[in-house]
Amino acid sequence: MASLSTLPLTHKTYVDAPHGQVHVRMSGDPGGVPLVLLHQVASSSLMWEAIMEPLARRGYRVMAVDLPGYGNSDPMPSLPTLSEYGQVVGDAVAALGYDSAHWFGHHTGSSVSMTIAAERPDRVRAVAVWGLALFEADDPVRIRIDEELPPVYTADGDDVLADWRRRWEISSASVAPRVVARSTAEFLLAGEHRPDGHNTVGRTDHRPIFRAVTRPVLAAVGEREMLLDHTIAAMPLLQHGEFVNLGDVGIDVADEAPELLCDTLDAFYGRHS
Repeated sequence: MASLSTLPLTHKTYVDAPHGQVHVRMSGDPGGVPLVLLHQVASSSLMWEAIMEPLARRGYRVMAVDLPGYGNSDPMPSLPTLSEYGQVVGDAVAALGYDSAHWFGHHTGSSVSMTIAAERPDRVRAVAVWGLALFEADDPVRIRIDEELPPVYTADGDDVLADWRRRWEISSASVAPRVVARSTAEFLLAGEHRPDGHNTVGRTDHRPIFRAVTRPVLAAVGEREMLLDHTIAAMPLLQHGEFVNLGDVGIDVADEAPELLCDTLDAFYGRHS
């Protein structure tokens, strides 16, 4: 068993931004290969806790950023565009001393990561994503997230219970108790900003973004991933895209199969260092 002094600990810090502060979790040697993790919404950087130390042991300087309005990052004064999310996150990483990094995004974090790669390729070495949001106008998923409203809390807790049940339904039984409790806390923390990232993704045509990315892209999914078909449909738009299906995993891949995910990311980034 490793001693406490040899384990790659996770540290937390805040970076000043024009709108407030951005919260970042960090693990690994500061001289390691920089890797930025961007969460789905309404989650936070906490969703990456199962893979941060394994990635650090593989030689990465891991930085998991809370998007504005989520986790412990301050919200922006109005609904951010994907470009604005990307600017804030990219500037925060640069303020920590890393002008260029590998990126890994999940759902909304994928959209932000791809936007950074399209608009600021100087900040991106290679980008991996879990799920790509390529939507047709009448896609039920696009409509749902476009029209998602802030929560309405009542004495009976109906909104909270509805979130709990919905999240439980899409989680694997092996991780649901831990993941759903964490996700519910994250939903509550986001408050009125809970739908922000979804609204932005649902209202943005991703085709020009995907076509503009010149960096290597790894699009990863699992058989239980809700954006499996969307991701497959997006592959022809990528200039340098690779696709991988990790099998019987879904939205909670970082909790369900952390070592498999870390091995997959490490192999991809290793080909594009």
